[in-house]
Amino acid sequence: MNELNQLSNITRSGTLTVSGATSTNASSVTVNGASASLYDDRTFAKDGLTITNGVNAYTAAGSDSLGRSASDAITVSLPSTASFTYDANGNMTSDGNLGYDYDDENQLVHVWGTNWMSEFVYDGQMRRRVSRTYESPAAETTFVTGVSLTTLRNDADRWVGLKLTVGTKPLVVTQLGRWVVSGNNQSHAVRLVGWDGLTVPGASVTLNTSGATAGNEQVFTDRRR
Repeated sequence: MNELNQLSNITRSGTLTVSGATSTNASSVTVNGASASLYDDRTFAKDGLTITNGVNAYTAAGSDSLGRSASDAITVSLPSTASFTYDANGNMTSDGNLGYDYDDENQLVHVWGTNWMSEFVYDGQMRRRVSRTYESPAAETTFVTGVSLTTLRNDADRWVGLKLTVGTKPLVVTQLGRWVVSGNNQSHAVRLVGWDGLTVPGASVTLNTSGATAGNEQVFTDRRR
């Protein structure tokens, strides 16, 4: 626990018990090739299964007295240690595997992992009205691959940005930031703006360039659509 009595990490040990149910009177069930115990209510369980740090796969296979068989498999992430981070309002922002974003009312608006994100929209009475899930293509495109500091303009007095037209696949931004040039010493806001002109919830950050080395990029690592 941390100083605010928030759970900061979990560590596991030992083995795993896998249980489930069969739709017919199975005469035998195995889990990853090992025989499972059968019960009168058509459920089964197998204890003592090994857990590795990370992704684990388990397959249950059953058969009946007539020789009919079926199987089902599941893949789960079971890290040996999970760490948790929170924002200033006490909302969990990461569990070491998934990221979580909240609006100004502390309502969950995004859950994101690798190449996917779920989004939630609420009405004025804080009721969830819309739930969307986006999946990014396996291949990613890097829009900025380099920068020439000798030709950059450094006297803009208004918002400078880049407009992108996105098709059926969502655009996933993994970092928000800006390049630093000689003479920068102020705080600068970087944000993502939707088609409606409104800032994407949680996708705004202020970067202080004072003392930064020219030629370096200042980034705020995050993930936004």
